[in-house]
Amino acid sequence: MKNAPIFITILACVLFISFAAFGQEVAGILKWEQLPDMAGYDWSSEDLVPSAVADDWICENGMPINRIEWWGSYYIPTAFPYQNSDNFDDPTLVTNTPPGTVTGFRIAIFEHLEQGECFPWPMPGDLLYMTEVAIENANETLYGVATKPGGQQENVWQYSVALDEFFYQELGERYWIAIQALDGGTWQPGATYAQMIQWGWHQTNKLLYGQGEDAVQIWYIDQNKNECDEWDLLVDTEMAFRLYTIPEPSTGMIILSSLGLLGVIIRK
Repeated sequence: MKNAPIFITILACVLFISFAAFGQEVAGILKWEQLPDMAGYDWSSEDLVPSAVADDWICENGMPINRIEWWGSYYIPTAFPYQNSDNFDDPTLVTNTPPGTVTGFRIAIFEHLEQGECFPWPMPGDLLYMTEVAIENANETLYGVATKPGGQQENVWQYSVALDEFFYQELGERYWIAIQALDGGTWQPGATYAQMIQWGWHQTNKLLYGQGEDAVQIWYIDQNKNECDEWDLLVDTEMAFRLYTIPEPSTGMIILSSLGLLGVIIRK
């Protein structure tokens, strides 16, 4: 076949484009980014307390979320429970090994509520999406060592989850995401503080990534809350996370066009 060299070249290009697109679909394309502040600390978001932290983002391209990354750390408070990890020791610093207390994570996405007469600041509204993932599927890896404002160091752990069910959203809308560690534990009278290892969601650098509203935290042990002030404002604080989406439809059109060209070459 006189066109064999051209055929081989086109075939190689088609395969390259196809595999590249497949890799993007699996890994996802970056949609929103707030990297961890390695001079910051963490905020309790766990069913051990229980507590929860949420932060917001804006849908800038209308594409669904297929993967989520976030960062967090472990800490041992001197008074349990404590709302953040500043000034407390990290039990993983010596061995660089997670303590095994967290068994999974709950990821929840909410609609956006604007500040109003009832709500003293912007916060999550109705629940739109929720999933739980086991720790072995959260890809927990050591990201680096943060030095907190008080001078103590802590390991920062990175997590990454591919969503079995994508979260579909509307272009230009603001949403809130809450990530809560699951360990099935509760505070037991008589337990030492060393037995009560907390997990916190790591904060981002607001000067670099402060694109949205301040994060908020639910502290469930406060029994005086009502629906209007259930979420406490974390002033000048936002959380570290990344959102990924699937490739634009144009990628598929490139593949189809390449396959059509390949068919023409073969017929000749």
